[in-house]
Amino acid sequence: MTAPTMTRGHFHTIAVALLRATPLARDGEGAMRQWRHTVYLVADAVTVTNGRFDKDRFLRACGLQP
Repeated sequence: MTAPTMTRGHFHTIAVALLRATPLARDGEGAMRQWRHTVYLVADAVTVTNGRFDKDRFLRACGLQP
């Protein structure tokens, strides 16, 4: 079964949601590690939905520097 094609708009919406979910400093390093792990898992998952997906751009939009 193939995944449906996602567009830039879909990726943008997901990136904004992940950016807004960034833990605060008071949440601790464990929360930040878990959030980063989640962002990378999502990036890996959506990579297969569009051959033109730019993972580095997505990670930057989420607030990470690849």
